[in-house]
Amino acid sequence: MWKFKDRNRLAMISAMVCVLMLPVLVVGAIKLRNRRAHDGVLTANGLVCSEGLHDFGIVEVADAATLRHEFVLQNISRKTIRIIRKIASCGCTTADLTRETLQPNESLNVPVSVNWRNRNGAQSAQVTFQTDESADATITLRVTATVSNPLNVSPREIDFGELNPGLSVEKTFEISCDSCQSPLEVLEIKASDPGVQIRRFGKTVVPLEGGAGTFGIKMLVGTNAGLEKQVVYVRTNQNEGAIIILLSARSGGAISATPASILFDYTRANAPGPVRIRVRAVGRAAQSDLKAEIISASGSPVFHLDSEATSHLGDTASTTLTIRCDGSATALGTASLHLNSGEDTLNIPIVVSGRLK
Repeated sequence: MWKFKDRNRLAMISAMVCVLMLPVLVVGAIKLRNRRAHDGVLTANGLVCSEGLHDFGIVEVADAATLRHEFVLQNISRKTIRIIRKIASCGCTTADLTRETLQPNESLNVPVSVNWRNRNGAQSAQVTFQTDESADATITLRVTATVSNPLNVSPREIDFGELNPGLSVEKTFEISCDSCQSPLEVLEIKASDPGVQIRRFGKTVVPLEGGAGTFGIKMLVGTNAGLEKQVVYVRTNQNEGAIIILLSARSGGAISATPASILFDYTRANAPGPVRIRVRAVGRAAQSDLKAEIISASGSPVFHLDSEATSHLGDTASTTLTIRCDGSATALGTASLHLNSGEDTLNIPIVVSGRLK
């Protein structure tokens, strides 16, 4: 038989084991709760939704502009949760919050509405809510549908890629309607910029308006380097409003240079050597003499600029510039290499660091 003293010792050991195991049990319970919350679909540090995804199924194009579903958020934690941010995936999606704070065990109905007017095929949108728990404490509500639209305008996005300034190669889009209740009639095709050229394919020159067809499209790319975007609006007798086709192209610029910036770093053991810059001019910029000039901005850095002979190939002119630096009057000197050809210009930043003249 156990003696009384042994029984006390056993009780103390059992209590210590329980104390040591308590954190493990608590963590396990939290993980289990979170796992169950995930199984119930979504969780954000105590804020849960039993249905994070709603599919409207197949909807007619006439109903696609007014789709609405009500989600339910619930605070299953023991403290107040506040929604501090709402992010919709597109302008076609809205979510209405009657309040931003949820008390423990409190629920909130969140109606999400989407407008997929004139869309066709599979559609998806979402709204993300962030709580005051942390930046990672987010919950996302998603809606999907398949819009049954007999009117086909494709593609809805046309990427012309990276181009030199000027008119792009021609790409195509189609307008058709296989199961329209009345004959398709294209009422208007209009671009957001006069530099976009559109034509209808046919044996002779035909107007854009008319029935179904294939259309050619070109985009005029500007002389400034960067991404350019345009929009084409299509109106037919089968849709309300306009169907939008997005156009994009990346212009290499009338004048381009590699590298795009220059650093003379005197903080290193070896003094920086000369920098060679490959310059290219295309289109009208190639027809004029290329001029290069270094303009100091601060620190009065001293540079020497040499240029090689310009070579021409088609509508492209190329040359190589060499820049040497003798240091700066201050610890940090700045300047720019100014390139000019006719009406087109390009400025390349220059930085001199770490050494006085």
